[in-house]
Amino acid sequence: MKVLITGGSGYLGQHLLASDGAQRPSLEVGYTFCRNPLSAEACGAAAFRMDLTDAASVAEAVSAFAPSVVIHTAAQASPAVAAKDPSGSTLVNAPAALLDALSELDRPPLVVYISTDQVHSGAGGEAPYADAAPCRPVNAYGASKAAFEAMLAAQAGTLPFVVLRSSNMVGPPAPFTGAGKFLQWLEAQLDRSVNPDKVVELFNDEVRSFAHVHDTVRALWALVGVWEEAAEEGGTTDVAVAHGAAPGSARAIVAGWRAGGAVYNMGGPEGLSRLDLAAVLAAARPEGSLPGACSLLLADGATPGVAASSRAALDRELGYASPLDITMDSAALAAVTQVAFRPMRTALALDEGGGGGESGGAVATPGEPLLPLAPALLPEGALRPLSFTDAALLGLFAFVASELIARAASVSPGA
Repeated sequence: MKVLITGGSGYLGQHLLASDGAQRPSLEVGYTFCRNPLSAEACGAAAFRMDLTDAASVAEAVSAFAPSVVIHTAAQASPAVAAKDPSGSTLVNAPAALLDALSELDRPPLVVYISTDQVHSGAGGEAPYADAAPCRPVNAYGASKAAFEAMLAAQAGTLPFVVLRSSNMVGPPAPFTGAGKFLQWLEAQLDRSVNPDKVVELFNDEVRSFAHVHDTVRALWALVGVWEEAAEEGGTTDVAVAHGAAPGSARAIVAGWRAGGAVYNMGGPEGLSRLDLAAVLAAARPEGSLPGACSLLLADGATPGVAASSRAALDRELGYASPLDITMDSAALAAVTQVAFRPMRTALALDEGGGGGESGGAVATPGEPLLPLAPALLPEGALRPLSFTDAALLGLFAFVASELIARAASVSPGA
C-alpha cells in the first residue's frame, strides 16, 4: 500500500517519516516538498516536488506515485501570515488542484487531512468542542483550513476522507533538519543561565489541547492501519491490530469514511495555556536540566521568572484575532485508533528520559473518558502584557535559530 505524506519536509511530516510506522514492510511511503527536499539517505522515502498553488506540479506528483492514502500535512500554518495575505494562504490551504489530481486516479485514495482547532471561535462557554461542532473561525488562517474541510465534504461519497482538527503540537525537534517549534523556543526562554533577569511573558488566556507529536504520529499510522485492514480480504488481520485498530471494526469504520467522511478532534486530554505549559515543562524536566527553573516558577512579583500576558489584549496590536479557549474532546479518535494522547506532564517527562519515542505510546480503551481539564498551574498577578516589539524580537530569534540549525545540518527546513 502506498502512502503519500504531503509536506513531508515540515515538522509533522518529518516525524511521520522517521517513525516506526513508515518502516512497515507492507507500506511504500513517499513525501512531497515545495522547496527543500530532505536528505535521501536520512529519510529513505521517495520525494516529489509539489507546489499546491501549481496544478501541474500537483498532478505530476500524484500521478507519479499513485497513492492509496494521502496524509495531507502541507499548509501555510502561520495565522499572522494568513492575516496579511488571506487569499494567498487560502490558495495553499484549500488546494482544489489536489482534489482534482486525486480524482484522476484509478481508485480514490483515503485523504487524511490535518486541519486545525482554529476552525472554532473560542467564544466563551463553547469549549470543549465536540467532533461535530460547526466551523466558526475568527481569523483568516482558520477560515482557510475550514474551506478545505468544506471542499472535502463536497466530495462525500466519491472521495473517502478523514478530517483531523489538530491542536498545537509539541515535542522534540524535527528529526532530519533539527528545526524546532514552540517547545524549543520555550525551553530556551526558561534557561536562566542565559539571562537570569529576564521575565518570560506567556499568554494565560489562550487555552489549547496541546498534543505531543509522537502521539499524533501513532494516531495517524493507526488510521492507515484501519484502512489497510479493511482492504485486506478475510476481515481482521494482525497488521491493523498491531498498529492500534480495534479488532473486527475496520470495515465498518471505513464504510463511514467512504460514505460521508469523518471529522475527529485531535488533541491532548487537558486544557493548558502557554503559561501552564511552562510550568508543566519545568516540572517534567529533571532538576538542573533547565537552569534556575525552580526560582523561575516562583513568579511572585519579586523574583524574575514567568509573567502572564493576555492574548485577547493584543488582537488589535498584532492585527488578527486568536480564538481563546478551543480545547476539544478527542475521545472518538482515541476509540478508533486505540491511541491515548498523554497529558503533557507525562509526555514531556518521557521525552527527557528517552522513553517518549513513537513506538512507546499509551493505548486507550474504546470509550475511555478524557481526563478533566487542568486548572491554571500558575498564580496570576498584576503583570504587564507582552509588547509588540518584544514579540517581534522573540519571533525573529526563533526563526534565526531554526535557520542556523538547518544550515549546520546542511539541510534546509521546508514544507
